Amino acid sequence: MRLTQFLGHQTWKLSVFAFYSLVDNDYLLQPQLSYKVSDDFSVALGGNVFGGVKRTTFFGQFDQDDNAYLNLRYEF
Repeated sequence: MRLTQFLGHQTWKLSVFAFYSLVDNDYLLQPQLSYKVSDDFSVALGGNVFGGVKRTTFFGQFDQDDNAYLNLRYEF
């Protein structure tokens, strides 16, 4: 499931992607906050959060590998 909300005349974007496996009881969460500085330049801050009951499932194996990122994008 993805939830997205635009704010400030669509210059700010809040987004969360969530995946949960009922079979494996594992999950992936991907929150992101982005800001459109101009028509050509945007900045985004986000992360990946993994988890699961067992360390042998697809996302459970990355339980200790959560991360964050900063994305700078210039379009021309």
